[in-house]
Amino acid sequence: MIELKTISVYENSKDKIGVSGYHLPDLLDIIKTGKFGIKEKITHLRTLTGEHYKEFKRNFLPMFIGGGDFIYRKHEGLEHYSNILVLDFDWKEEVAHQMRINTFKNYLIENADRLHLFAVWLSPGHGVKAALIHDNTI
Repeated sequence: MIELKTISVYENSKDKIGVSGYHLPDLLDIIKTGKFGIKEKITHLRTLTGEHYKEFKRNFLPMFIGGGDFIYRKHEGLEHYSNILVLDFDWKEEVAHQMRINTFKNYLIENADRLHLFAVWLSPGHGVKAALIHDNTI
């Protein structure tokens, strides 16, 4: 079994120096339970469109980088490489449909063993995120 390493969390997408030492299961728990106001932020984000959506997401939604723990958010700032790859599958606003998104999410779950899938969840916007665990090195 592959050991899950820690990753960094950022206040928003413009934040360059995040907080390191988070484990993916802990972050997924925060998303699932809505701790720290994340549920309210995501609910509000989903009511927005266009530039309002982009601006709110960029400025007010926390983010994490599954690739590792970073001293600062650049390749050169990588302190510890993780074995996590987070994929983001998004649909354009105008074609996003909840049934289509849930069907795709269920497809990923049904094929989890072949994909090395650790977790799958609805993204804050119009899609699905999936965390895959791998044994590659940097």
